[in-house]
Amino acid sequence: MDLTDSLPPGTLERGNGKEGFESHDIDALHTLVSCFAQPLLTRPQPALWAVVPKVSGPTCSLDTILLDIIDMGLQAPASDIAYECSSSIADNIAAVLGPSAAAATQLPVCSAVTKQICDLWGRSLASDFPELVAVLYTIYAIVRWQVLPNQKNYERIPSWLRPVPIQLHKAHPVWMDCLPWPVARSKLVESFDNLRFDEFSKLCVASMSVNLSAAACWCRRRIRRSGWR
Repeated sequence: MDLTDSLPPGTLERGNGKEGFESHDIDALHTLVSCFAQPLLTRPQPALWAVVPKVSGPTCSLDTILLDIIDMGLQAPASDIAYECSSSIADNIAAVLGPSAAAATQLPVCSAVTKQICDLWGRSLASDFPELVAVLYTIYAIVRWQVLPNQKNYERIPSWLRPVPIQLHKAHPVWMDCLPWPVARSKLVESFDNLRFDEFSKLCVASMSVNLSAAACWCRRRIRRSGWR
């Protein structure tokens, strides 16, 4: 496109028998060129809560579960997901530990996280109730935001669980988004090609410790009432 085509009518004038620009014409042209050449970094950037992690295809059973739950949430009626994400019950840890039958429709993402993660890891964490509470709520917090990425859901995520920059720009397995350590997430996303999830998860589960001993009995009652052993 000829830049002069965008100049105001009459800008291009003839003088002394030759066609050329006057001083005000040059200023207008400079303004036009600067608009076209404006660096990308100076343009408005999306809000942090509006950019979800860039994930790859499934690499393990947990990836498959998480991607299926996210896909289910994205395909669910908008009114159902909006209700779950705006409902105060979604912030109640009791709903995550043992959702009722009604919660399967009222809180579909919460219900799916509880059922699928308990089926996958429940038995290995059966004696570590506080740790299971932490796993369930951590996964639910990050998945809920990925299903409905708004500011409220982003602010519900603990600061240490929110994505680091590399998670937004480099494709990686979705299970890495659920790790509670920002530095570890950054290093794993940077070089995860030789990492086997099975080996990492065993080490992670074996070394996990949550200092909620006072809540152990309460957690045990809630989990047993949730219908799995």
